[in-house]
Amino acid sequence: MSVRVEQLYNLVCCAHISMHVSDFAARFGVSSRTIYNDVNRINTFLRAYNRTYIQNKRGILSYEYLSTVAFSQLVNDRELFYIDPEFRRTRIGELILTLSDGFSIEDLQAYYDISRNTLLHDIQYIKNILQKYSIKLTSFQFVGYVVEGSEKDIRNALTSFFLNDEFLFYKSNTVFEDCLNKSNDSACNISEVEESTSLSTLDFSVKMHELIEKICKDLQVEFSDASVDYLICSAYASYCRIRINKKIVLASQVIPTTREFEMVKKYSKTLEQIFSAELSADELDYVASKLREASIVHFDDLVSENWIKLGILIDKLIEDVSHAFPYAGFIDDEMLRVGLLNHLRPAYWRAVNQTFIENPMLDYVANQCTELFDVVEASLKIVESELDVHFPIEEVAFFTLFFAGSLERNKRAAIRQTSVIVVCREGLATSQLIRSKLETNFDINIIGVYGVAEARRWLESNNVDVIVSVGHFSFSGENVIEVSPQFNQVDFRKLQESFHSQTKPVDVAEIMSIILRHASLEEDKKKLLISDLKQYFGLSSKCLENCKLERGGYQPMLHEVLTKDLVEVNYEAADRNDAVRRAGRLLVKRGIAEESYIEAMIENVEVNGTYIVIAPGIAMPHARPDKGAKSIGFGIITLRHPVIFGHPTNDPVEIVIALCAIDHQTHLKALAELAEILADETKVKQIKLANTPGEIIKIMEGSE
Repeated sequence: MSVRVEQLYNLVCCAHISMHVSDFAARFGVSSRTIYNDVNRINTFLRAYNRTYIQNKRGILSYEYLSTVAFSQLVNDRELFYIDPEFRRTRIGELILTLSDGFSIEDLQAYYDISRNTLLHDIQYIKNILQKYSIKLTSFQFVGYVVEGSEKDIRNALTSFFLNDEFLFYKSNTVFEDCLNKSNDSACNISEVEESTSLSTLDFSVKMHELIEKICKDLQVEFSDASVDYLICSAYASYCRIRINKKIVLASQVIPTTREFEMVKKYSKTLEQIFSAELSADELDYVASKLREASIVHFDDLVSENWIKLGILIDKLIEDVSHAFPYAGFIDDEMLRVGLLNHLRPAYWRAVNQTFIENPMLDYVANQCTELFDVVEASLKIVESELDVHFPIEEVAFFTLFFAGSLERNKRAAIRQTSVIVVCREGLATSQLIRSKLETNFDINIIGVYGVAEARRWLESNNVDVIVSVGHFSFSGENVIEVSPQFNQVDFRKLQESFHSQTKPVDVAEIMSIILRHASLEEDKKKLLISDLKQYFGLSSKCLENCKLERGGYQPMLHEVLTKDLVEVNYEAADRNDAVRRAGRLLVKRGIAEESYIEAMIENVEVNGTYIVIAPGIAMPHARPDKGAKSIGFGIITLRHPVIFGHPTNDPVEIVIALCAIDHQTHLKALAELAEILADETKVKQIKLANTPGEIIKIMEGSE
C-alpha cells in the first residue's frame, strides 16, 4: 500500500485540510482518479471501525471531525488483509511467488479464511499483474496453479509486491511471515539455511540497509530513498527464492566488470550471512545488477564503465531536443547534462535487465509537459538504437523531467502585469466604466477596449493573457471571462480568482519569439542575445574569461588544462601500478596534485576494481578530490608495451590518462571533449602511434 494513502489521511483527517481533489493530485504528482481510489481505501478502513468517513462534495475532500487516531493505529496488517482487497492481493502475490511448488485454491484457504469466490477474483487480478513481468500463472487439473517464468522475472515481480506492501518490514508484520514459514517448513531444501539462522523481515531490512550504506560510501554515491527501498525489497525477494532453492543462472558466462560487482564481491561474506546461504557468482552478479539499476542523487565519482559512450549519447540527446526548443538553453545547462548522464546509466541497466519501474510523476508529465514529452520520446530513439535497448514510457517520463527542470531554471518569477483586453458590445460609456473599475481594483495591463469585430481582428495577430467580455464572446484558445455591465460582486470574485492565478514568469524563449517576429538574426547573434537576456533577468551568470578557477565555478576547455608537459610517450611500464604512478607523476610535477593523490589512485584501483579501464586499451585512473587534488588536469602517457590491468575485455592497456578533479562539476567540459576524442577510433590509433607529446596535443586539438 502506498505511503501516499497515509499522507492523504493525515492531511484530510488529522490536519483537517479541505481541498479540491485536483489540488491533492497535483500535490502528490498523480491523477485525480488515483486520489479518488485512495479516498475509497481510507473510507474502507474508517467504516470498518465505525468512524465517520471522508466527504466528497463537488470534488472538495473534507473530514467532519478532527481525527486524533494515527494511521498505524487505524489499521494493522492482519485486519487490513480482510478489509482491503489491494493489500490482500499483494500478500497473496507474495505468498504464491515464495512457494516451492504449485498451489491450489484450497491451499490458500488453508492459510487464509477467505471464500473461494474471493480468492478466484484475487488470483485473476494477480495474473494480470504477473503478465507485465512475462510470468504465467497456469492452472492444471488435479495439480492446481503453477508459476511459469524466468527466475529473474519472478524476482522482479516479487520485488514489486514487496514494494507495495507497506507493512512488510514492520514489527507488526505477522500474516506474511506466518505464511512464509508455513510454506517453507517442508519445502526448503538449501542445507545452508536453518530456521534458527533465518532473519525476520525487520532484521533483514536493518542489516541490508547497513550494508547498502557501506557500499554507497565505498562507491562514493548516494542512492535515492526510493532506490534504497527497492534494493532492500529486491534482496529480500532473492532471499525468499533462495530459501526454496530457486537460483539465478546467467545465460552468459561473462560477468560485467563494474564497480558494483567489485563491491558485492568485497562484501560477499556479509551478504551470505544475511542470506544464510552460500552465494554463487551468478547470485552476486544479480545483486550487483540491482545496484547498477539504482538511481543516484549524489556522486563523487563521475567515471564508470562505458562513460565515454554514455556521455556522447547524452550530448546527442540534448542537441536533438534543443532543435524543438531552440531558446531553452539546454545545450549550455551543465546541471541538465550531469543529471541526464547520472540517470542514463541506471536506466540503461534497468532496460537491459527488463526491470519495470514505477514513475509517480508519469501522469503529471503526460498531461502537463505533453509537447516536451513527445520530443524527448522521439529523441531517445537515438540513444535506444546505440545502446540496443528500449525505454518504457515510465523511463521516458523521467528523462522528460530533467528537461522540464532545465526549463524552469531558465525562468524567473517577475513583476509582470497580466495583459488584458476588454470586449464590449454596449458602447463607449459602458466600456470606459468597466475599464475604470478594472484599473481601480486590479494591478493589470489593459491593452485596449474593443468591440466584437475589432477584437477578433486584433486577436488574429496578437496575444493576450485574459479577455474580459461584457456579454458573450469567444475566440479559439483564449481565456475569456464574461462579466455583467453592472460589474457586481460575483464578477469581482471571478476576476480576482483569475488574475491571481495569472502570475507570469520571465521566459527567454517567449521573449526571443517576439524579437524574431520583428527582426532577423544570424545564429551566433541569437546565442549572444539569449545569453545577454539571461544575464539581464538574472537567469544565469556569465563567467569572465580571466576569472579564477574555483570549485563549482568556471569550467575550462580541454586545451586550457592539457599541455605538453602533461604528456609522455612510449613509457616502459613494469606493471599496472607503475603505469598509474608515472601518469600521476606528471600531475604532481605541474602542481596539479599532491604526492598523496598518486597512491590514492593506486588504492582506488585495488579497492574498486578495474572499471577504470574505460575502453579497449584505455585506462583512466583517478581518486577523490580530498585525496590531494589541487586543480584540474590530465596526465597522459602512452606505453611502449601494453600492460595487463586485469579487465576481462578491455585489456591490455596502451594509454593511461590520470584524471585530477577538484569536484565533480568543474572538469566536465574538458572531460566531455576528451570523451569525444577517445570515442574516435582513428584518433585513438594516432595517439598510440605518436612519437612526441606535441603530436598528441595536435591530435587532441584536432590539428592535422
